[in-house]
Amino acid sequence: MHTISRKMQVGLDAIETQVDTLDDSTKSHLDDTSKFSFEEVISFQQHKSLAVANGIINADDGQTYYNWLGGESVDMDRINALPLHIRIYMTIAMAAIIDANTQSSTGIDRFAMR
Repeated sequence: MHTISRKMQVGLDAIETQVDTLDDSTKSHLDDTSKFSFEEVISFQQHKSLAVANGIINADDGQTYYNWLGGESVDMDRINALPLHIRIYMTIAMAAIIDANTQSSTGIDRFAMR
């Protein structure tokens, strides 16, 4: 069974703690606005794979994102039903991964990300 890395767990715990302090209205708003589209999930999967290939993230963390993003079968209902703190963490992490991929990409990699 795949386990979440210590680094990811620390980040998840910190976000979960912050989410727990929010009032219900704010949590509801965040829950509604943190839903992913199919296109976002596919883009995240591509950027995650590129980040693993380029050594930006390790394979274990890449596997965690892969699992969260549906694995071989993208089930949007399941992905969008992930706990709020996981979806927030994933949004923050994916923004950083996309930025890192863009910064490190040259040639065909940069073309492929468009």
